Amino acid sequence: MAAKAGDKPTTPQISFPLDDPRWVPMADVVTRLCPRLGGVGPTEYDLDTALRKGRLHCLDRYWTTDGAWERRLVPALCWIGHRLAVDGHGRVAMRRRYTGWREVSKSCPWDPLSRYNPHHHRDGPILRLSGFGQGASILFAWQPDLEQIWPTVFPPAAEPEVRSIATKEWVIAEAERLKRLDKIPDGIGKTAFAKQLANNLAAEARTNRSISVRVVGWKYLRNYLQAWGLWPISAIQ
Repeated sequence: MAAKAGDKPTTPQISFPLDDPRWVPMADVVTRLCPRLGGVGPTEYDLDTALRKGRLHCLDRYWTTDGAWERRLVPALCWIGHRLAVDGHGRVAMRRRYTGWREVSKSCPWDPLSRYNPHHHRDGPILRLSGFGQGASILFAWQPDLEQIWPTVFPPAAEPEVRSIATKEWVIAEAERLKRLDKIPDGIGKTAFAKQLANNLAAEARTNRSISVRVVGWKYLRNYLQAWGLWPISAIQ
């Protein structure tokens, strides 16, 4: 059925890593925004609006009855029934936006758009996340959203300069490092040593964004260990 002209578009589901370091504590966000937005009141209003409209994604770190700090995404629909509140000291909390609305369910489905209250608020359907705003809870904001909404307050991090390095050069330096730190097991065979170097090379290429190095397999390295002066182990400088 065709949507009516006044219907709000459905926001597609986006997956966010819950343990990503780009989640910024909301209290830190408030501290940085307050001087630029004119104080606590405007900051609270602008943040609350961005959350409610789905422009700013939010993570809730909450304390469970099992004694663990869990993480969960907060759907934008939850902010129609709640509002962000900031006190004079910059502390962040959630408050009910208004009372008298029916809950969707006791717990929020992971697809927040699959079920909603037939009684709409003027801003859209209302959804309640179980336990949201109750007890110990810490809110986080998604840094890429902050960079897009307030680029002068949250400038994107500069990309590190990438340095190209030859595979041979990296492997020789890694073998020398391993020997110097006594991380080559005694009596290691040629194949095992090649696998150790290949695993380290793959991990370095995956995690070190400052270098560009071609990843090769352990069979390739085993064929070149002696030619590169890395076999036997005693030949390593």
